[in-house]
Amino acid sequence: MSNIFDLSKLSVLVEKHHPSRIFILDTNILMDKPDPKDWVVRANGKNLFVLSDTIFCELEFIKQKPAAIEKARAAIKSLASLFSKGSIKDGISIEAGWIIGVSHPRKNELDKELAQLEDIIKAFHRSDTQLLLLTKECHQLFTSVPVTFVTGEWNLFNIVQMQGLPCHHFIEFPIEGIQESSLLTRPIDWDHVIEEIQNVTKQKAINVEMTLTSQRLAPTWLGSISDCKPSAIMGHF
Repeated sequence: MSNIFDLSKLSVLVEKHHPSRIFILDTNILMDKPDPKDWVVRANGKNLFVLSDTIFCELEFIKQKPAAIEKARAAIKSLASLFSKGSIKDGISIEAGWIIGVSHPRKNELDKELAQLEDIIKAFHRSDTQLLLLTKECHQLFTSVPVTFVTGEWNLFNIVQMQGLPCHHFIEFPIEGIQESSLLTRPIDWDHVIEEIQNVTKQKAINVEMTLTSQRLAPTWLGSISDCKPSAIMGHF
């Protein structure tokens, strides 16, 4: 698998400040704890938190759901406040270390990579799959710094953990019990890992087809998805 993310500014920050570890954060972390002042890690050294702009797209979608609107808005507002303190592209200093943003790859490059991961996308959505790719590239680039994917989703954690990847299941801050030394000394064949996740996801997926009894009961967003028929929903569960 090729390198598709621009990690040049991330590399500059790592070379300048030498963080003790790098965390790739899932969207649910910001939903639960939007204020970076709460991002405490019980481990020696400073931490570098990486935010993909995939997170902002997800928050925009989530804030349209009544049950999650307040949490999504709180996360968006907190990030806006953070960004006013410096350049997120170059990294912003916080008490626990630094936060830096990484942009989407070019669409044609990203689509080429995602095309190989159809079953992972069906199970965990495009955004989570992008975060896995970002974790992969960071892990390959920064061989002397532990890179850990942090998520609050149990099944995403389970399937990543099964492959022996650097992943931490988030319950609350402070984060503690990060296992880093063994991960640094253990080489990871990422092509094999992603292939194994794809295979496990495919094996455990169940095809389900549901026919709606009335089209007017379908949610409004369904009609905006060009590759879906208005009267049927199909997917993996």
